[in-house]
Amino acid sequence: MTSVKPTSSPRFNSFLLVFACFSLFACSSAQLVLPRNFEDSLYRAQFLANIDQRQVREALVDHSQQFENWSKHPAELVHLFANVEQAPSENISWGCFNDTFSILKGLVQKQRWAIEMLDADGKLPSGILEGEFTWLGAYDECLKIQPNVTTTPPWSTQYCLVSFPFPSAVVQLFQGAVKSLNIGFCLPKSCSPQDVVALFNSGLHVMKVNNTLTEGNVYCQQQDRALSIKAIVVLAVVAVFVTVVIVASIYDIYITHFVSEFFKIEVLDPPSVNATTATDYQPLFGRQSTPVRSTLASLILCFSAYSNTKKIFEVGRSSEGALECLHGIRVLSMFWVILGHTWVFPFGVLDNLFDMLDFLKSWSFQAISNATFSVDTFFTMSGLLVTYLFLRELKKQEGQVHPSLIIMYYFRRFWRLTPPYMLFIMFYVPLIGYWGSGPVYPQQGTEVDECENTWWTNMLYINNFVKANKMCMGWSWYLSNDMQFHWVALPVLLVIAFWPLIGTVMILAFVLVHMLSTSLILHNDPKAASMLNGGGGGIQDLGNSDWFVNLYIKPYCRIGTYAVGMAAGYLLFRLNGRRYRIPILLNILGWITAAAFALSVLYGYHREYNGDPMSNELREFYWAASRIAWSLAIVWVVIACSTGNGGFVNTLLSWKAFIPLSRLTYAAYLVHPVLMLSFFYSSRILLHAGDVYMVGFFRIREW
Repeated sequence: MTSVKPTSSPRFNSFLLVFACFSLFACSSAQLVLPRNFEDSLYRAQFLANIDQRQVREALVDHSQQFENWSKHPAELVHLFANVEQAPSENISWGCFNDTFSILKGLVQKQRWAIEMLDADGKLPSGILEGEFTWLGAYDECLKIQPNVTTTPPWSTQYCLVSFPFPSAVVQLFQGAVKSLNIGFCLPKSCSPQDVVALFNSGLHVMKVNNTLTEGNVYCQQQDRALSIKAIVVLAVVAVFVTVVIVASIYDIYITHFVSEFFKIEVLDPPSVNATTATDYQPLFGRQSTPVRSTLASLILCFSAYSNTKKIFEVGRSSEGALECLHGIRVLSMFWVILGHTWVFPFGVLDNLFDMLDFLKSWSFQAISNATFSVDTFFTMSGLLVTYLFLRELKKQEGQVHPSLIIMYYFRRFWRLTPPYMLFIMFYVPLIGYWGSGPVYPQQGTEVDECENTWWTNMLYINNFVKANKMCMGWSWYLSNDMQFHWVALPVLLVIAFWPLIGTVMILAFVLVHMLSTSLILHNDPKAASMLNGGGGGIQDLGNSDWFVNLYIKPYCRIGTYAVGMAAGYLLFRLNGRRYRIPILLNILGWITAAAFALSVLYGYHREYNGDPMSNELREFYWAASRIAWSLAIVWVVIACSTGNGGFVNTLLSWKAFIPLSRLTYAAYLVHPVLMLSFFYSSRILLHAGDVYMVGFFRIREW
C-alpha cells in the first residue's frame, strides 16, 4: 500500500483520521439501552443525596441519542472516509496519518488484523449506572496484533487510554463523582500522544461535541521501555545488598555449623530489642557456644538472613513485665489496616463505583469504612510503650537523667525507623513503573516527580506539614505523626517521672488540644467530617476539601490518642508488673464500657448513610471524641490483660504465633500499599467490588 498523497481539498482535513479512533462507536452499532428498573439503578448511583433523578434521566437519554446518531450508518462512514484522500493537519504527523489510513483500508477490505484492532477498542458496556465509566477494551489482544500492510517501514500497535472530560453540567449532576469517560484504543505505534489529541479533537469538532482534549487526557502504554538512570542505580544497589546478604548468610551458616568446637568460647549473644519487654535489652538465646568474632565479622553477620530469620521466629519465654497482649493487638490492627486499604486502593479500577453506597449502608461494612481507627490503635500503643519503657529505664538509672539517656531516646527511634523507610522509598519510587503492565498501569510511577523535591521531608519526618499536598509515599504521614509525638513526649515523661500530678495535667492538655483543634477545623469545613469515615460526603470531596491535609494527618488532631496511651503506660509502670485482681463486678463493668465505646465509635456514623444525618454539633463532637473513646477502649484491654483480668481475651492476644507476625508489622506497613497498587492496576479488566472478592483478595495479601 502506497502512502497517501496530499491533495488540495482542505475541508476534511484530519476528519479522515478521526474515524479510526471513533470506530469503536461507529462500527460496534452500540446503543445506550436504559435498564428496565431505571429507578433502582438511579438509587444505587445516588450516593450523593442531592442528585436530581429527573436531570440524570434527561442527561442519559440525551447522551444515548448521541451514541445512536454516531452508530446509525457505520458502513457508509467507512466507505466515505476510506475513499477520501486528505493531508493531515499540521498537528498530526505523516506517520500516524498513513498508518491510521491503513487501518481504514483494512476495515473496508475486511482484513483480520484491522478487525482485531477494532475489536481491541473499548466499547459501550452495560452497568453505566453502576459507575462503569472506564471501557478498557482488550489490552493484550491489541499488543499482539501484527498489521498486514505493505508500508515501509512496517508498523506495530500500541494501547492508549483516552479520557473524555464530561461537560461541567454533567460533572455537577453527579456531584463530581464522575468527571470523565475513559476509553481504551488500539492505535498505530507511530501516533504520539500529541497526534492522538489532535486526532480526537478533530473528531469532536466535526461531531459538534463541545469538548477539547489536552495531552494530559491521553496515556499511551509504552512497551520495551529502557530503564532510567535512577532505576539502573537502584538495581545496582539492590544487587550489592543481595550479594552481601547471601555472603553473610553463608558465612553465618558456616561458622555456626561447621567451625570446630576448638575455636568456640562461651559468650553472651548480642542483646536484642523487644519493644514489649520490661527492659530495652534482653538476651535472645542466653549463654551459649558462639565463635569468636571480629568487629568486621559481627558487622557482616548483621545482614545474615539465617540469623535474622531465627530471631524473627524466636518465641521463647517472655521476661518479667512483658506486655504480651500487645503482640496480638499489633497484628490484628495491621490486618485491619490492610483490609481497609483493600477497599480503598482499587477505587480507580472498579466497574460498580456507585454500589459503594449500598455497602456503606450495611452494618457489616462499618468495620471497614471506619478502619481509620486502626491507626489510632498504633498511636495508643506507641505512647504506652514509650512511657512504660522510658520510666523503667529511668528507674534503673536511679532517677539520674544523664545526657546519654536523652540522646539515645531520640537516636534510637530515628535509627529504628529511618533506614528501612528510606531504603524502601529508594527502591519503590524509581522501579514501580517497570514491574507491572496493563491498560491503566502507572508506568510513570505513582509519586509526584518521583519524590525529587519531597523525599527530604520524609527523612526529617515533617511531610505532614511541608509540601503535604505532594507527599511522597502518601501513607507515610503516620510515621511523621508518630515521630513528632515522640519528640514532644520527652518533656512530659521527665515531668511525670518527678511530678506526676503536673505530668498528668500535661497529658490531659494534649487530649484537650486534640478535641478542640478537631472541632474547630470541622466547624470551618463541615465536608471534612463526612470524609473521615471513607467518603460519606461524596468522592468529589477528596479533591475539593482539604480534609486530608488540614485535618486527617495533622498531629494536633491525633495526639489525644497518643496521650491516652502515655497515661496507660504510666499506670502500668506504677503497677510494676504486679498482678492486680480487679473485683469481678468492676471488671465486668470495665469490659462492658470498653465494648460500648468501641461499638459506638464503629457504628455511630451508620445513621448518616441511611437518611438520618447528624446535626453539625453532634457530628463535630463525634469526630472530636471518637478517637479518644477508641483509645480508652484499647488501653482498658491492655491494662486488663497485663494485670491478669483479661481472661480468654488475654489468652488470644498473647498467643505465641502472633510474636513473629508482630515483628513484621512495620515492614508490612511500608510494603502492602505498593503490592496492592501493583496488583490492582495490573488488571486487564475492571474489578467488581463485593464482599467475597475483596475479602478473598485481603486473605491473599495476608499470606
